[in-house]
Amino acid sequence: MATAVLKAPPSPTSIRQSVPPSSGETLATLDLPAFAVTNPRAERQRLVQRCTGETIHVENLMSLMPAWFKKIQPQKILDEVNVEIDEWLKTINLPEAKKRKQRETMSSSPAFSMRTARIFMFDDEIDPGGDLTSDDAGTRRICDQILQCIDACLHPDPQRATATFGAPPPGSPGTVEMLHGILGTMRPGMGPATTERLRRQLHAYLEGVARQHPVRRDDGLPDPWDHLRLRCDDIGVRPSVTQLEYAMGFELPEHVVRHEAMECIVLDCAKLCVLVNEILSLEKEFRAGQLENLCLLFVHAEDISIHAALAKVQALIRKHYRSCKAAVARLPWTDDDEQTNEHVRRYVQCCRRIASGTAQWSYVCTRYFGRAQLGEKWEMVATLGQ
Repeated sequence: MATAVLKAPPSPTSIRQSVPPSSGETLATLDLPAFAVTNPRAERQRLVQRCTGETIHVENLMSLMPAWFKKIQPQKILDEVNVEIDEWLKTINLPEAKKRKQRETMSSSPAFSMRTARIFMFDDEIDPGGDLTSDDAGTRRICDQILQCIDACLHPDPQRATATFGAPPPGSPGTVEMLHGILGTMRPGMGPATTERLRRQLHAYLEGVARQHPVRRDDGLPDPWDHLRLRCDDIGVRPSVTQLEYAMGFELPEHVVRHEAMECIVLDCAKLCVLVNEILSLEKEFRAGQLENLCLLFVHAEDISIHAALAKVQALIRKHYRSCKAAVARLPWTDDDEQTNEHVRRYVQCCRRIASGTAQWSYVCTRYFGRAQLGEKWEMVATLGQ
């Protein structure tokens, strides 16, 4: 099976122009400043100057998804998960400093899968401050290695899948070794259709990561809606839902997974994960100079204040929450197969819990802001500064 070729998106143009000339018009009759070349670096500087010193007040975003909120697991279960994570990390071929950094992040999470741990370790390599932040070739190389691992472990022919025997190629990075072990555990318990679906979803996730990397290093600022679409791919919700389907011990028929309403629910939940993260990570990303944040991009693209941008993103959270709830009525329920109906309900529950659980984790993990910034009702206050 051929490995997908990752292609970086074309560089954003630095030319701003008006609508094409109407009949009888020439460039000489148009407003020439509309065709002026802009300085992308200056745009970034103006955005920083515009937002620096602004204090933001964010309501508890969990309240925007009221029907989905769930209390965290009892401490006994959390302790058991923490012990399992500690033992697992001992087997991972990564520098101890990186393990400690990730363990500090994981320790506050109410539910944390091994696969999610791998995603975070991989993300931190390419995010600002990581080893690959400024290394396009290195990022491409690790993405290709992971894609090869995915294709090898999830090969359609079980007899040819390396997840059923052997080990990753010698010298593979720690993140590749981690994924090989995780897929090796999952592969025997998945049917052919689910295996292929997971392979495609992991490809889309890696391709999204590869596309995002050069965007973050470009002088120009991306369109906010393009950014939202790209983030829905690189946040990894779709393969996470399939992983939970596997963990809960059932497999939905492909026609159900591909149903319009189910696709809508999964996409809405992916957008909810992104939208909540864009708000709660705003202070951290602004401080790091990572301006590819939806709130900041709306400020730039629509010439609005950071407060108006936050209100716009919160409105999108409400919109996609309502859309997800409404889609449930359109699902392919059956009158004669209650077991499938129950699996559909559990699948939808997985999607919802990824959205609400990601939001809850973002509040308690201290990755984005300190606990002192939260009020009694989880209202968050932050001042943007470099």
